[in-house]
Amino acid sequence: MSTLAQQVFPEQAGHLPPAAELDRVLHNASPAEVIESALRIVGREHLALVSSFGTESAALLKVMADVDPAIPVIFLDTGWLFEETLAYRDTLVAKLGLRDVRSIKPLQETLSSEDPQRELWFSDPDACCRIRKVEPLKRALAPFRGWINGRKRFQGGLRADIPVVEDDGARLKFNPFANVSREAIEAIYTGARLPPHPLAAMGYLSVGCMPCTRDQTSDVQLHIGESRDSGFTLRVPRNDVRNWSSVHHSATVGMQQPTSCLGNLESCARRSRLSGYWRSAAARRRRRSSSPACISAWPMAAPNSIRWPRPR
Repeated sequence: MSTLAQQVFPEQAGHLPPAAELDRVLHNASPAEVIESALRIVGREHLALVSSFGTESAALLKVMADVDPAIPVIFLDTGWLFEETLAYRDTLVAKLGLRDVRSIKPLQETLSSEDPQRELWFSDPDACCRIRKVEPLKRALAPFRGWINGRKRFQGGLRADIPVVEDDGARLKFNPFANVSREAIEAIYTGARLPPHPLAAMGYLSVGCMPCTRDQTSDVQLHIGESRDSGFTLRVPRNDVRNWSSVHHSATVGMQQPTSCLGNLESCARRSRLSGYWRSAAARRRRRSSSPACISAWPMAAPNSIRWPRPR
């Protein structure tokens, strides 16, 4: 336990100090000191770390494991993750000695009632995020009084001014990497010889759910453009079509969703080895669609070597 965590935050039975006070004290603390302080203040049984096991996740997991590898780690298995991500999770669990990784899935009854054909991401991505990310995360965090995540100020947007500690309803939210630079994260990878995400070498700077992840070589820009026929404008971040603020704030940031993107499924079917499910989904969407509006590059141009998620 660091001196900062020991001296500044004495044991407090059943009481959480104000987030603003913690943020003031921990403003310039190292990531390890932030996690140590969170552990002391909240207690291991009431503290969790949420990780996507994405392209930058290993650094935070490494720092946490050095502090206490038994801190619970919540992993949202949305049902639309790349198989590479699931394999990467298992690799990091073994390498870092993580003792309590909890894979949280959407409720089957919710999927059966709201997304029986697994096409909700296509027509209503906000609803897809709600049932596959937001609600499972809320359910997973219910027993905890504090949680740790990997947001960073250098990611920009709404994250540019995030504090190290903030209020999150009934619990505290710790951002140990809030003021850490990209170079410092790379140094953690190098120093600990952490394996990269399998898709990082293929041009993916950020990896989330398959329908909403694209590689950095895609032609899709921050402002894709407008369709005069349909009247919509699709705005997406540079790399990940869905901003993870949709999970942190239960809202989508930076995009207006088109009512029809038939070209996406057809593009995927042309460029990758897709299952029969995808080809039939493209056909169904083609039959249903009455609008010519589509963006063939949305959300990604998929390399053939990717192993696509199976319906589960």
